[in-house]
Amino acid sequence: MSQEKVSIPKDEWQIVQEYHKNHEEKLKLKRIRSPIMLLRYWILEKYPEDEQQPISGLELITANSSFVQIFDRKLTGNRSVPVALTPTGLRCEYHKTSDCEHTQYTLQQETVKKIIRQKRKDGWSLPRFSGEFWSVGIEVIDIAITPA
Repeated sequence: MSQEKVSIPKDEWQIVQEYHKNHEEKLKLKRIRSPIMLLRYWILEKYPEDEQQPISGLELITANSSFVQIFDRKLTGNRSVPVALTPTGLRCEYHKTSDCEHTQYTLQQETVKKIIRQKRKDGWSLPRFSGEFWSVGIEVIDIAITPA
């Protein structure tokens, strides 16, 4: 018998287990029976493909280690929107929040992804982006699956 081994952060696995508790009946109907299937299903729920689609009307002007400047065609007047990169996350200065289309767009930019990866190495707690589920250097647990 072979085993499939996956390492994920302990806190992420706790979130997946909580998801399982809250959606147990739905998961049974979908025949989600193993931790790997549960993890795969949860990832697809958490990171749907449409999140990865470009956000129209926005364009990256510049990005550096402390802020990103975005051009927003939907705004009138000053169409430039700064998104701050801080040790605790991203913040859209226009919406005064960390969860808007400007921060989502920021996380889609390859230039910004490189900056975020470097900042995490420096100890910053920045959000994950589509296609990146777990970071290196945090407490992980192993899930060993033995096929039946």
